[in-house]
Amino acid sequence: MVTFEVSGRGRSHYNRLVSALENKDVPDEHRKWMWENTERIDATVRWLEAQPLTSHCFAEIGPGGVGLPALQKFNDATLDAYDCVEWFKPVYDQFNIPWQHIDLNGDFALPEGKYDVIFLCEVIEHVARWPIEIFEGLKKSLKPGGYLLVTTQNLHRLSNRLRMIQGKKLFADFTHQALVMGHIREYMPEEMDELMSLAGFEGVGSCFMCFPDLLASSQVQAGYYAACRLFPRLSTHFFCWGQKL
Repeated sequence: MVTFEVSGRGRSHYNRLVSALENKDVPDEHRKWMWENTERIDATVRWLEAQPLTSHCFAEIGPGGVGLPALQKFNDATLDAYDCVEWFKPVYDQFNIPWQHIDLNGDFALPEGKYDVIFLCEVIEHVARWPIEIFEGLKKSLKPGGYLLVTTQNLHRLSNRLRMIQGKKLFADFTHQALVMGHIREYMPEEMDELMSLAGFEGVGSCFMCFPDLLASSQVQAGYYAACRLFPRLSTHFFCWGQKL
């Protein structure tokens, strides 16, 4: 079920992450990337805090940047990282977090029944594969009661509507380089809810999230946030989650 409540804005968990990075040898481009995702990082950890977890064994697929602040929040937390490229690996290495290669476009295998939460953040839009197959594979790696959290950009967001009015393309060119980092397909929350349910998850839900560009002026950010309060479907992102029972 889609919740027509727009969430966003927050820095407390990001600030905790900054403190943890203070004496780490992290490249400037990674610090900048995490700063640009400040509000998404905070919203993800707030979502995590709301779940009735008894343990905190996490897996993060892709450079989501949410696993690290989750580790700072929960003293008993552990994290395994997976990605198809090594771009974010230098950050994980600073925290001695195990990193393994994974390609969701092909066969993949994570440890079965190991994780309380799998973060699939800003990844699904880059994958050229039927999402149900991916979700079914990840479901095997969750403990009973564990969650899969998918976060992605909202197909109906305001910027996409403006691109359509101007006749601009929405998705990546079909070249190898563009397909690695470009968006192959974007989704609506109702679609993601259905895909998660068809993959066998229970208690599926989703919520719009608004993360205006932090490089924009404060007036633009405030205006976008106000517009999304009035019209949630214009939001930049949405979160979707399901539980393995």
